[in-house]
Amino acid sequence: VALERLSVLTGRYPGELNVLSEDFTTREPDPLDRASWVDFALENNFSLQAARHAEEAARQNATASRMGHAPTISGSYAYNDYSTNGDFTSDPGTGLETPPDSKLEDQVWRISLEMPLYSGGAISAQRRQSAQEYNAARENLINLTRNTVTSTRSLHMTVLSDISRVKARKQSIVSSQSALDATQAGYEVGTRNVVDVLNAQNTLFVAQRDYYNSRYDYIANMLRLKEQAGILSPDDVYRLDDVLVPPPPPTAPSR
Repeated sequence: VALERLSVLTGRYPGELNVLSEDFTTREPDPLDRASWVDFALENNFSLQAARHAEEAARQNATASRMGHAPTISGSYAYNDYSTNGDFTSDPGTGLETPPDSKLEDQVWRISLEMPLYSGGAISAQRRQSAQEYNAARENLINLTRNTVTSTRSLHMTVLSDISRVKARKQSIVSSQSALDATQAGYEVGTRNVVDVLNAQNTLFVAQRDYYNSRYDYIANMLRLKEQAGILSPDDVYRLDDVLVPPPPPTAPSR
């Protein structure tokens, strides 16, 4: 299922995937203080920023709608200046004479007042709708702010728990390997049977699986924490790619 989702995301079916290097180590969030991450999230979270802009746009729209019944005053001003230079002319047909030089100036002022007396209730309905949209945008911002704070704190605690879990499961591999070695030694001298060996091998495989899964959980939650705080960048992906290596060749089980 995961491979199918990856193929949808990348547009092609993936081949052999790289795995985390054995040298990969977990790191605590920087800064370690949980309140600092909450502050980052409140300031930089992209969803929160979008909600703030939406709330401000709705507020301005509601303010404009409240002025729908207010009168509108508009004005204009025009200034014309005509000048002619030339010879004295006379029209025999009309008897009009034009002096060689003339100048004409005029100014026009216009002021208009408009007041919507009745629009079938459209203005009032628009005002109520804009007010409700603003209330919805404001409530969405409040809820998103609370969820951002809660999610950031939860992810920060999860990352710290993942770090402890990785260390514990790595130690579990060492203990399981020692138990398997002891069981195999007992099998060789006849004090243990093959079922004991298989159970010890299964315990080791489970410990290894849990260890690898815990490392991937740490990476995923660390990226989610940075995304929640609005500081996730392509550099984080590049650094992750640097610790991915081709998977080791399969080995035959020991007898």
